[in-house]
Amino acid sequence: MRHSLVYTVGVVAATLALPLVADTGVAYLVAALALGAAFVREAVLLARRPTPERAIGFFAFSNRYLALLFAAVAVDTLVRAA
Repeated sequence: MRHSLVYTVGVVAATLALPLVADTGVAYLVAALALGAAFVREAVLLARRPTPERAIGFFAFSNRYLALLFAAVAVDTLVRAA
């Protein structure tokens, strides 16, 4: 399950790099940092004690992570447009 941890760190790094190439605001950055920390934490827990239950929980969390990150992009855009 260590590959999940490597993948997770790569995904979080990409989300944190977005402000370098796109016009994002503080709302996105705060959300990306908080969600990214939680995502990495879940990956570390899975890597330390891989079980089928934890793996499916990690998968479910990854879906919530992406949905919330996309919502953060939308909220950030609306806040800055107001």
